[in-house]
Amino acid sequence: LPKNLDHTLDTYNFQKKIKIAVLASVIIYFLFFSIITVMRHSSFNSTAFDLAIFDQTTWGYSNGEILLNTVRGINLLGDHMHPILFLIAPLYKVFPMPETLLVLQSIALALGALPIFWIARKRINTTGAAMIAVSYLLYPSLQYINMFDFHPEAFAIPLLLFAIYFVEERKYAAAAAMLILTGLSKEHFPLAMASLG
Repeated sequence: LPKNLDHTLDTYNFQKKIKIAVLASVIIYFLFFSIITVMRHSSFNSTAFDLAIFDQTTWGYSNGEILLNTVRGINLLGDHMHPILFLIAPLYKVFPMPETLLVLQSIALALGALPIFWIARKRINTTGAAMIAVSYLLYPSLQYINMFDFHPEAFAIPLLLFAIYFVEERKYAAAAAMLILTGLSKEHFPLAMASLG
């Protein structure tokens, strides 16, 4: 083999291993935090009643009841707006338990590492991009969000990251879809979305 082709093959193989390592990190994060949060909830260590609010609300949405949440005694559409729960409701119909919310939150937060990796890889080398993506997964604030029961606004983190990635790739329809989903997470996020514009 010509020398430069051999070097190219080595570089390709190394970059492929780095990509696999990033994907493995995402899977490990997802599995670890899914197990930890489910075990924590199962051992009666959920820290706030937010999980109960969103569990009952999502269960109600999945069964056609959107009027009242008895945990707070109010209609959640009249409190904070979390329309993204309507999108989760069909899955909740199949798996109607709070653990479903905890696992969904873990996978959503884990997937945020992918657009970070893709964006960074365009600007720096693959190894550096992988380190940034793994740093995201190791970030204590992200892990705290994951551990503090369930909150629909956690979905905004990966959705905004995917939106930024799609803007970078000039895939504006996909970016708009991610921004719409971000806006459905909570009423505060349109302000963050405006800054992206």
